[in-house]
Parts: sequence; C-alpha cells; structure tokens
Amino acid sequence: MSDQKKDKMKAKDIITVTLLSMCSVVIFILLSFLYVVPIFIVGFPVVVSFLQGMVFMMIGIRVPKKGAILLYSIISGIAGMNIIYFAGSVIIGVIGELILAKTGYGKFGPLGITYVLMQIVNAFTSTVYPYVITFDSTKDMIAKTGADISIYETANKMLTGAPVVILLVLTGIAALAGALVGRKMMKKHLLSA
Repeated sequence: MSDQKKDKMKAKDIITVTLLSMCSVVIFILLSFLYVVPIFIVGFPVVVSFLQGMVFMMIGIRVPKKGAILLYSIISGIAGMNIIYFAGSVIIGVIGELILAKTGYGKFGPLGITYVLMQIVNAFTSTVYPYVITFDSTKDMIAKTGADISIYETANKMLTGAPVVILLVLTGIAALAGALVGRKMMKKHLLSA
C-alpha cells in the first residue's frame, strides 16, 4: 500500500476524530459554565488547554493521518461559537497539518508543538480578543443577555496589560503538560493493547 493511501483518513478514522473532538467540545462547554467567576474567565484557557491536551494527543496518535488535526480544529472552532475563534482554530489547524506533513503524523514532538500553538491562538481568540481588544462591543453584547456585566468588567481589568502575556505563557505550559499526560496515557494504552 502506498504511503499516500495509508495517510488518508477512512470513514472509521473520521468517526474516531469526530467522537474524540466532541469529547473535547464537552470539556469546553462544561467548563464555560464557570464563567460566573471573573478569575475563571481569565483562567479558562489554561484549564481547558490542560484537559483537552489528552484528547488532542489521542487523536494525533490514534489517527496519524492527513486531515485529522484539521478536522479536530474545525469541530473545536465551531464549538467556540465565535467567528474569530473559528478562524483562528482553522488557520492553526492548517498550520498544524503542514507541520505534521513535513515531520510525520503521529509523532509526539510535532503534535505537541501543534497543540501548544493551537491553544495559545485559542486563548487569544477566546479570551484576549473579546475581553481586552474588543471589550466595549463584547460588553454591549453581554449586556443584551441580561448577564451581570460586572463579572466581565472585573475579568477585563484582570487582563489589562502584562497579565495577557502571562495568560498566554501559562496556556502554553498547560497545553504542553496536557499533551505530555495524553502521550503517557496513549503509551500506556498502546502497551496494554
């Protein structure tokens, strides 16, 4: 069988990636209910990056084929329910696919780099962009829902200035830690199989 055919996803691969991506979406949605606490709005990307890292590595190692990471990125982007978040997810998904096409699918190093980049971009598009860069329009949109705007104003104050850089660095560290745990889980799973 040629390498090109071996690298293409089959129906079972698409189903596996979709189901695992949905697990990642569930993590995202469940944790977003904690947005009633300002510190969690700020820390959301860090916690999510760690937890989703395990799922991401499962996808990357179980389905080491062209398009798997892009499919994950598209599904994750849709779950973000924000055009900026979606665009960032898809762009980093394409970049990840280019990295993996060059270095080889299923390898921890390139998968880890892709995941860390993805989560930093996601942190920027899900937290920094709406709560720092475009906060006035975000605030207006939140006010229309009847939510307590003071929670979001507190998050905005917490993120102003240097904390943005700290948030992105912590997100990268958490993403790497999640990827390492995911890799360890997959090694254990593959050895026992």
